[in-house]
Amino acid sequence: MIVALLVGAGCGSAGDAPAGAGGSEPPPEPPAVTTTEATAPPPATAEGSDDGHRPIPAVRFRYFDGSEGSPADFAGTPTVINFWASWCTPCITEMPAFEAVHVELAADVAFLGINVGDEPGAARQLAERTGVTYPLAEDPDSTIFQSFGGIGMPTTVFVDSEGMIVHMISSRLRAQDLRGLISEHLGV
Repeated sequence: MIVALLVGAGCGSAGDAPAGAGGSEPPPEPPAVTTTEATAPPPATAEGSDDGHRPIPAVRFRYFDGSEGSPADFAGTPTVINFWASWCTPCITEMPAFEAVHVELAADVAFLGINVGDEPGAARQLAERTGVTYPLAEDPDSTIFQSFGGIGMPTTVFVDSEGMIVHMISSRLRAQDLRGLISEHLGV
């Protein structure tokens, strides 16, 4: 009973995808991540959030359209970065809420979705099915997720206009939760 409650509460870490979920095996254990920071970022707390201010990691990724990018591309704009996967039920549940808030706040807040450790076809199908229109990128080996200090899925990172991580939470968010966190941490 307790195990069922724990499994149902979230998706665990990016490497914990169930075998065969989303049409693919779970990703192999990712290699250690090297960032330009002197120390590794602190992970989210046991409660699932982190308010430690630190610069975004210097990472690069590939957008779903094949172009390359970096979180630094959003410099000067408050940004919400959402780490998600097609095998993560809470991730799937929150995607329409993220899209609604993205549409509502697009003039003031950038949104970036980063798919973690997923089969590319399953990730693209989920994005189409949920109607997400904000930029989506790939993190096939979970190294970007780890460099941000992610510990569970879904994880949402709030980055201020100066490129500082001002809040991070590992939990499913409803639209009203997301709006409140954006207001509280990004001042929008």
